[in-house]
Amino acid sequence: MDYDVKDLETKVLDWNWAESRVLPRLQNINSADRKYFEIMPHKYFLDLVIIYYINFNNNINVKITYNLIDIWNIDEETLHKTAISNLDPIFHKMNDLLSGLIPFDYVEADVPMMVITSPEQTYGAATILSPDIYNFFTENQILFPSSVHEWIAVPCETLGTDVEYMNHMVMEINATELQPQDILSDHIYWLNVSSQKIQPIY
Repeated sequence: MDYDVKDLETKVLDWNWAESRVLPRLQNINSADRKYFEIMPHKYFLDLVIIYYINFNNNINVKITYNLIDIWNIDEETLHKTAISNLDPIFHKMNDLLSGLIPFDYVEADVPMMVITSPEQTYGAATILSPDIYNFFTENQILFPSSVHEWIAVPCETLGTDVEYMNHMVMEINATELQPQDILSDHIYWLNVSSQKIQPIY
């Protein structure tokens, strides 16, 4: 759907319209948006940070400011809960794309790998904030931060224990394949299904 400027300005001020379109964006704590944290609601998650935006379509999104939530007459907790409830994690098999992040000499070709992202495949890294993530997996996962748009999940038991090597791979991909604004993190994470927790692995 296309919007003109006046239409956008009107709709963005209407919480009843915006409520179903508010989403979280998970990003590096040292991202360029950090200088705007004084005017933008944000919440820390592990060693990352969550900001919020209105998703109009794949091409247009508006970052949410404190002024805007004041106009909506909502608090930050309501904003956060609404954004999380709007998440819709999508899981794609990636068995034939191993070389994208994990080299062939490190993982067997039949290892089940899943890409976790959003339906639009934009800012999909935030989908791990959804509790639905833990209902999808039946075993613990190593999460590779592919970019701010997706994660790559690999069952823990299929990987070795060389954390330094895996983190080096992440840093190398960040340095050679991604634009700075798309870098999510420089290390892997552990998703524990039973405790329903995610933690960084350094």
